[in-house]
Amino acid sequence: MRVVRPVADIAHVMLAASGSKVALALEAADLLSERGISTIVISVMWRERIPAALQADGTALPDLPCGSKPA
Repeated sequence: MRVVRPVADIAHVMLAASGSKVALALEAADLLSERGISTIVISVMWRERIPAALQADGTALPDLPCGSKPA
């Protein structure tokens, strides 16, 4: 996971996208920002790469707390 559009304060919305969809998420974040909605955008791992990441390092998934391993 990599933050591609950080926010200065607390985000109202988090958009997660991978690959070419990151550009669309950034555009959506701009539109939301124009309406006063603070939005963070993160680039996440492709679905196809998740099994390999779990085998290599269980902490690679963004939805797991740091340092934890999947059950």
